[in-house]
Formats: sequence, C-alpha cells, structure tokens
Amino acid sequence: MRKFVLLFLSFPLMAQDWSVVENMAPSAAETSDFGVNMVFADDYLVVSWPRAFVDGLAATTTPDSCGEVITYEKVAGKYEPIATLTAADLTGSCVEGDGFGYGLAFDNGRLAIGMPAGFRAGMNLSGGGTDAGSRVFLTHFENGNWVLDETLTADDLGNGRGMGGQLVLEGDVLLVHAHEYDSIFGFSFIVSTGVYVFEDSGSGFSQTQKLSENFHLFGQDFDYENGQIVVGAWGEQTLNAAGRVYVYEKQGGNWSLSQTINDSRNSNLGNQIEIDGTTMAVGAVQAGGTGSVSIFENNGGQWQETQMIQADDARFNDQFAITVRIKGDDLLVGATGATSNDPSVGAVYHFVRQTNGDFVQQQKIESFEPNEGNDQFGGNLIFNDTDLLVNETSGGTLVGASTEFMHYSRAGNGNPDPDPVTTYDVNSKSSGVWQVVDALEHTISLQVMPDERVLMYGKTNADGNPLWLLGVGSYQDNVIDFPSIYTTSGGQFGAAFNPANVQMTVVGSAMVSFNACDAGELMFDLSGLGTSSVNIVKSIEIPGNECGNSNKILPNGISGSWFDPTRVGEGYTVYMFEGGGTQQAEVTWYTYDENGGQLVFSGVGSVNGQTIDVPVLSSLRGAELFSGSTGVSQLEMGSLSMTWDECRVAEVSYDLTLSGLGTGSMQVHQLSSIDNTDCGTLTNR
Repeated sequence: MRKFVLLFLSFPLMAQDWSVVENMAPSAAETSDFGVNMVFADDYLVVSWPRAFVDGLAATTTPDSCGEVITYEKVAGKYEPIATLTAADLTGSCVEGDGFGYGLAFDNGRLAIGMPAGFRAGMNLSGGGTDAGSRVFLTHFENGNWVLDETLTADDLGNGRGMGGQLVLEGDVLLVHAHEYDSIFGFSFIVSTGVYVFEDSGSGFSQTQKLSENFHLFGQDFDYENGQIVVGAWGEQTLNAAGRVYVYEKQGGNWSLSQTINDSRNSNLGNQIEIDGTTMAVGAVQAGGTGSVSIFENNGGQWQETQMIQADDARFNDQFAITVRIKGDDLLVGATGATSNDPSVGAVYHFVRQTNGDFVQQQKIESFEPNEGNDQFGGNLIFNDTDLLVNETSGGTLVGASTEFMHYSRAGNGNPDPDPVTTYDVNSKSSGVWQVVDALEHTISLQVMPDERVLMYGKTNADGNPLWLLGVGSYQDNVIDFPSIYTTSGGQFGAAFNPANVQMTVVGSAMVSFNACDAGELMFDLSGLGTSSVNIVKSIEIPGNECGNSNKILPNGISGSWFDPTRVGEGYTVYMFEGGGTQQAEVTWYTYDENGGQLVFSGVGSVNGQTIDVPVLSSLRGAELFSGSTGVSQLEMGSLSMTWDECRVAEVSYDLTLSGLGTGSMQVHQLSSIDNTDCGTLTNR
C-alpha cells in the first residue's frame, strides 16, 4: 500500500495487515513437529511432518509413522491437502521417525526434500534411522504428486555426521545443512557444523565442496544469491556471545571466503540469513538478551550494515529473530518469547520498508492460541503477497504443549463471525454515514474510494468524553476489514495547534459486514475501550450512491475528507445528501481541545450555490463507546461555512465563540474522494 495521509495525519508506508484464516494442524499432529518446515511451490503449499520430534521429546516414545510431505492447493481462500508423500513413495521403504521433509526448498519446478534420518538416534531417542541414511531427494510435480529425479548424499556421513535439516536451492546450486551432536548434563542436541555445496553442471547435482569454519554453530543458517554463499555462525549460546557471518564467492572451481562480518554487539549475529536482491536481513537472537535483526545492503559485492531493528516492545530473552523472512518491502520476524518468556509465548512482527530505506514496525501477530505451558509460535514462517504461514511446533518438543500451524491472509478471505444470513456486497453505495441502532448519536462514516480501499471515521464517546477513531481497510464480498484502528492525542485547538505534537496510537481492529445496502453490523475490538458488536443503519446517502438510485454520477465530488496541509493532524469530513427536496451536507470537524484531548463536532447545513452553511455545530457528551442514549447531550459549539471556487480546494470560516474557541478561517484541500462521484460544474484545478 502506498503512502496515504489518513485524516490529515502523516502515516508511514503501510502494507495491509495480516488476518487469521485458520489453524491448519491436523488433530493427530498435536504432539508432533508438524509444520516444522514449509515452502511455496508455484501454485502449491508444501508442508513437512517429519516425525523426528514427537510427544515432547519423551525418550520412551517411538514415532509410529514415517515422515511426510503434504501438498496443499488453495481453494476459496483456504489451503486444502491434495497429496501426501513419504520416502517409501520415492525409494520403496521408509522408517518411522526418519525426518523426511525436515528440510525443504523449491526453485524452478524442482522440490528438494531433506531427510536427516539420524536426528532421533543422535539425541538418544528411540526410533528413526541413522545419520548414514540421511538423504536429499530432488523431485518434480507430476500427476498429482512429487516424482523422484535424483537422490543425493554427502561424502562424510555416519559416525555422528548427518545432513538435510535445512536446504537452499537456487538454480544450479543446492546448499545442504551439515550437523553433528553435542551434549550438556546428559542431554544430547543437534549442532550445525557446516554447509554441503552441491552443483548441477548439466547432468545432475553432485557435491563439490563442504564449507566449514572453526566457529561455533557455523552453518546455523545460510542463503545463496548474487553469486555469493552467505553462512551464519550463531556462536556460543551464552550471554553476550558474538556470532559471525561468512561470505563466499567462487574463484576458479572453489568457493572461497571473500568477506567476514563480525558481531560488534555480541548478539549471536548469524542465526538467520535471508537475502532478497541486494538486501540481506541477518538475525541476532542474542541468547539471554534482547534479539535484533541487522539489515545489510550489497555494494560492489561487499555487505554494509544500514539498520539494526528490534521490536517496539522488545523484552529480555524475547528470541526476536529466531526466524527472519524478507521479500520486497516486507520483513517478517519470529520471536518465540515475544509476549512472555515464563512460560514463553511467541509472536511474529511485520516491518515495512519506508522511502528512506528503513524498516518500520507495522504489526505484531501474537500466538492465536497460547498454550497453558510453553509456546514456540514464530519458530518458522513463510509468506508471499497474500498468505502467511507460521508454525508452532512445541507439541513435539515440550511436555504439555500442543502444535499449531497458523494460516494468515492479507487478502481479506477470513470468515467474519457472526456471518449474516443474507449479505450485501460492498460497493460505492456503502459510502455514507451510518448510525448505531439504539444509539443514533454514535456514527461511523465510510468512504469507499476509487482504489478499492475504504476509510472509516468513528464519532462516539469514551467515559462521557468525545472520541474519534479512524482506519483504512479493504473489502471482499460483504465485509470491510479494518486491521488497525487508530486514535489520536496531543493537538490543540486554533493557533496553538502544532502538527508535531499529534500522537497516533493503534487501539485495535474493526470489521463491518452488510446484510443489506442500508443495514449491517460493526464489530470492534479496541484495547482499553471495549469489545463488542452493534447493528448499524445508513442515515446519510451520497447523491448518486443511494441504495435506490441507479444513476452513475452526480455532482457530489466534494464529499470526502478535507484538511489544511499546514495543520496535519486534524480535519473534516463532508457528505452531501438530498433532504426534504433540497441539497444538504453533513460536516464533521475532528480536532482537539486546549488540553490535547480529542474534540469532534458536526452539523447539517444547506447547500447554497457553492457554499455550505452549518448554523449549528454540536458535540456529543455523556455516552460510552458506541452505546448509550440516556443522559446523552449535544453541546452546541457554534457555526461553520465552507465555500468552493474549485473542486478540490475550499475556504472554511467558523464562529465558535459560544464554546469559547473563538473565530477563524482556513483553506482546506480534499484528501480523499468517494468512488462514483464527480465535481460537476466545479473546476478541478
């Protein structure tokens, strides 16, 4: 989404927020490693169920099935399984708990499947295969499932050395994770020790090199792009331990070290490596500290750091950057201890790149169903333009926890609840002012814009005082989704107004669904204010966009949002309508009192030529959030007029001496227009 100044406020570049669709983990996967890895493969989603880790790593539990790779196809906004694959389908046999699918990578029609068969034996758990049996399978999709092309094995497997837990496939280069084992206090665990390099010279892949360095956890993560292999080394898992990043380029027939990036912050730099074009995001999870992501840009083959990112609500041991994914201007970061670390409850953070190149946090997605025990939400994730998949495999590794695999969308295809029996699809006629049934003084106004986004302004009370809300949403079918609802503070009325003092705060989310052209439901979840749903009815319709009118265009183009560019942080909405056979308009002014609190007043006036005269502006007092008629009053504030000599610019004059706010005037410009409207005879300079 491009930069949009919403209601006279300077917003950062924003992308559409993610909304939950469903938990895709099957019920049988509750205590397993389902979803430990996943990859988009053209039109399909491929998800692994390796069964390497089950039942909270109980030593006495033996997996009862071979590892699986499950292929999904998207149908009506949800992923439906269409095929299941095991090692037996490729080789004729498999072993329960063999780790098949633990590593996945896809490129140019080829799916690489890693099988670190000895994981369980190396951790002194029953079941599974041996490290010598570790494999990588190259496949292609044919007749509804993946078909074997090649089987790859490294040259030093066995005796505690295995492969296949992680893969990167780019063109004719395949990188494969190499692992061994270590133990502390009798507990054995997997450690990264290198990266196998396989290359395809035209007759199939073969191992050409194994990259290794004398640095702890070398090969924890890696990526390949721009003719470079970049490998992260997490370092010792102790407080204030340094990580390192190694960059290799091909010289002759070998990959040789060309750059070493040291960890100046002692933050375990290198646990995640993700490259997108000339941008690299490197995780620094910092064991026993606060995690971060470092952004690097490639300049002449050398990587230079440009930004260090932490969560807005960073906390000790948040595990921020346990996973990192970047695509275009979107950066998503997993943090398995983001919300709590005793017990741990994870989250995923969404950052969006701004015009200056820096990434700014937009959304925090918390674990949808935090377990009573521990939670590893955000341990791995993938995303594309419309879908986000986040794993939570704690059921396989933590006693008493349960596994989830969450699907999120920013295509608006989640199902609202409740869903009206009858529906009315959103269109330009959804624009206008909507009253809350049984509390008609409380309103929301909706502006369906030509680019198919929707602006919402809410006019209500909180604890008896004025409150105005705003949001930008998108629609599908009969539902408008507003993933972020904002409120403001800090401005002052009149000459004391300073745009720099205006603060914008996300307070929650909202959704509007329609069961008729002029009736619907507002559902909201606003932190500290309330969570509820109310029925709404349309009270003001825009000429040409009335529910009973089939006219396409009328001279109603002044309807929309207006602001003074020198006073960013306040402004007006104007809605023209026909009343009693005459042309009228409702004008609402969103501003502040002398103490920085929100102030909102509105009124209806007649349209005389190119002027709207509003004789009475009033402000709602004494009510609660979108509710309450008893004891509610309308405090008269003064009067206002707006005059146009061209379509998108107007002069506002006001007299608020009745409320002690004085008189004044300002020139305002149209900020947003409504779909299916036109300026008529007014010029549009």
